[in-house]
Amino acid sequence: MLGTQENEIAPQWPKHTFVARASFIEDNPETLRAFLRAHVAAIRLARDDRALAVKVLVDQVKYQPSYAARAYDENLPAFDERGRLPEEKYMDIFWSILIAAGIVKEPWPHRG
Repeated sequence: MLGTQENEIAPQWPKHTFVARASFIEDNPETLRAFLRAHVAAIRLARDDRALAVKVLVDQVKYQPSYAARAYDENLPAFDERGRLPEEKYMDIFWSILIAAGIVKEPWPHRG
């Protein structure tokens, strides 16, 4: 029997993250603000127009329509336009998996 991430690992998981070097943040604050404004606008557009968002997943990500609709329904609720991460206990699980997989050596700092 297959499990799901939500049922077997953690009910909350980061659905989107952005990482930038401190020097980029310091050198390009307006670019970063514009990027984040566009990200928030995209989340709002996707919430307001499900059909368009599903079409983008089909056209751009090359999902089959049924999978695109499912991806939309399962993932969009977790997109937080304020940039909040899941509860700390779930982030601990997230980081422990990435460390065990050798993707990172330690949890990355979070500046919210």
